[in-house]
Amino acid sequence: MSTERKRAGGREAQSMGSFFEILFHQRCLWAGFEVTRIPDGCKQIGPGRIVRVTSPFDWIISKDAFIGLIDTKSTKGKSFAHSAIDRNQISEMIKHKNLTSGYVIWFRELDRCVFIKSSDLHQRMFETGSIKLGDRDLIDLGPKLDIKEIL
Repeated sequence: MSTERKRAGGREAQSMGSFFEILFHQRCLWAGFEVTRIPDGCKQIGPGRIVRVTSPFDWIISKDAFIGLIDTKSTKGKSFAHSAIDRNQISEMIKHKNLTSGYVIWFRELDRCVFIKSSDLHQRMFETGSIKLGDRDLIDLGPKLDIKEIL
C-alpha cells in the first residue's frame, strides 16, 4: 500500500472517530446524562520538548447515582482486534471497581454500537482474537447508540 493511501486511510479513520465522539456526546445529552470530555494531554520531557500523552479514557458520564468511565472506539470492519485494546486505559479503568467503565465501540460497516466492560476487556487483552457483534459479554447499544443500556 502506498504512503499516500495509508495517509488517506488515517485521515478517514480520524474523521470518523471525531464524528463518533460528537455523536456519542449528543446521545448522552439526549439521554439526560451529564458529560465531561477528558482532553488528551502532554508531558514535558526536557527543555522545550513535549510529547503527547493519551488520556486514561475519553469521557465521564453520570446520571443520578450512575457514573461511567468510557472510551469511544470506532472500526471500519466487523470486528475490533484484541490487540487494539489499550493496556494503559484498561489498567486505569479497572482501578475504579465500583464504577462502570469500558469501551463503546462503533462498527461502522454494520452501523452498530456496543459496550464492553473494562473487566471483560482486561481478560481479552491476553487472548488472541477480536470483539464481534454477538459476543456474549457485549451490551448492544444498537444503531441509535442507546446510552441508557449501559446503566
